[in-house]
Amino acid sequence: MLNRTGIVLSVLLVTVATSTAGPLEDGSEAYDRGDYAIAVEIWQGLADNGNAAAQAFLGTAFLRGHGVPRSEVMAFDWFSKAANQGNAGAQAYLGYAYNAGKGVARDLPASFRWYLKAAEQGHIGAQANLGWAYEQGLGTQPDLGQAAIWYRKAAEQGDTGAQVKLAGLYFAGRGVLQDYAEAVTWYAKAAESGNTGSQLILGDLYHRGRGVRQDVEEAVKWYAMAARNDVAAAQMYLGDAYQAGRGVEQDLARAAEWWRKAAGQGVVRAQVQLGYTLQNDRGALRNDEEAAFWYRKAADRGNAVAQNNLGVAYARGLGVKRDPVEAARWYRKAAEQGNARAQNNLGLAHARGMGVPPDLARAAALFRRAADQGYAPAQYNLGLAFLSGNGLREDLPEGVKWIRMAAEQGNSGAENDLGLAYERGRGVDRDFAEAAKWYLRAAEQGNVIAQSNLAGLYRQGKGIARSDAKAEFWDRRAASTGYARAQNNLGVAYSEGQGVAQDHTEAAKWFRQAAEQGDANAQRNLGIAYSLGRGVEKNLVLAHMWLNLAAARSVEEAGKRRDRLALRMSADDIASAQALARKWKAIADR
Repeated sequence: MLNRTGIVLSVLLVTVATSTAGPLEDGSEAYDRGDYAIAVEIWQGLADNGNAAAQAFLGTAFLRGHGVPRSEVMAFDWFSKAANQGNAGAQAYLGYAYNAGKGVARDLPASFRWYLKAAEQGHIGAQANLGWAYEQGLGTQPDLGQAAIWYRKAAEQGDTGAQVKLAGLYFAGRGVLQDYAEAVTWYAKAAESGNTGSQLILGDLYHRGRGVRQDVEEAVKWYAMAARNDVAAAQMYLGDAYQAGRGVEQDLARAAEWWRKAAGQGVVRAQVQLGYTLQNDRGALRNDEEAAFWYRKAADRGNAVAQNNLGVAYARGLGVKRDPVEAARWYRKAAEQGNARAQNNLGLAHARGMGVPPDLARAAALFRRAADQGYAPAQYNLGLAFLSGNGLREDLPEGVKWIRMAAEQGNSGAENDLGLAYERGRGVDRDFAEAAKWYLRAAEQGNVIAQSNLAGLYRQGKGIARSDAKAEFWDRRAASTGYARAQNNLGVAYSEGQGVAQDHTEAAKWFRQAAEQGDANAQRNLGIAYSLGRGVEKNLVLAHMWLNLAAARSVEEAGKRRDRLALRMSADDIASAQALARKWKAIADR
């Protein structure tokens, strides 16, 4: 029923105390002071003489065990005496007692009859409970029309539960004509009285524009009221609103505050969202330890997204000690629930032998499970497995098929590799124009390999109009992010004046950046620059060192140039150059 025992009794006591003076009032004052024995003594005498209010008070004392041993049976007995004399509060209590089986056998028709008697005398709680009885068919035939009548009577006296129920009937058009405006009016009355359920409902109505004009600011107002009253769902929404700047000024810190409140109440989505925000923020909110804490909370509740993300945390050592075995354990939990990201991550773990035994066939099977769900990274990895024959029978057309699926979803790695397939004619007919198209898509997403590949097509005029300037543009974009191959290409452009003014100093700068990352072609080019004093001060020892490193990687002409250079060098200089090369390689190999 809508009203619980405490509400019924509080209404009963207030009604009696304000309507009676004399000995009865003396008993009430003693009761309020906590002198329960004195109160019971006063009321007992009056009740024995048939005073209905005193009988009701004695029922209250027995129900609560104040001044007498607690007894639902004795409480029912005294309330019955008062109810039979027409005391509305006592009648309302009997309605509750018969409904709940308190001190008497449960009897819904009897409950209904007593609620009706009290309700007809204007008892608010009884009116609300009578509405519920009519709505649910408790002790009477269901009658939504009658339910609405009695809900309205209680609602007009300020009963928030009845206001909410009446609003629900109007919103759904049950027992009354559907009337959204009337529904919102009653929800608002209840909400303004502090009813958190109505606050949440109003927030939802305004957020979705259901029955009212959509108004995100009004939605936030009601959600905020509910959130401040610790309604977790409202706290979750408010966090979302601050994240998106929906109805409020965008503020990720405030979003995290509200998600944290909801997460603390056990809202799994809030725990996951908060963990993700704390782990991925690039500013002051970044907190890998707290992120892992919330991921674990949600993961322990079986949330697959959190399980996968916790696995990522263990794999990378984000907020927890790096532990590939623990990472694989969490990936497996999420993968078994069908989480595509986790299936892909577990597949990568098997492919690399990270935390699990190396197993290329198992990796490919996991990639396929995720790929079949449309997860682009897994489609890409499955395509690579078919192209390489790792864990699967090599099948170039099948590999290209899966890579194309991923590329069509915007996966930049797949876009680049599809371009590479068209450029080389692997699994598809060679088509430089198609290669350029896919390289461009990946390049525009910032894929440095694709940027460099696209620059190569522009430089050669394959599938696209030849343009040294555009080749330089894309190589520079890749080079500026540290991609060694592009840095070397940019050095070549400056050395030969392709798309830029010839500048040997600038060329040497880019050769050096690439060479120091281990790019063998750049090492050869830097060696040549030192041997000729082109863009750098001539230094045969450094020239020999860089040419020697390039020759060890079988770079064309590097060995011949090194050997010709050695003819012009002393034995000591050659020894110094070789020592420098050994030192550089030892550092690079660490």
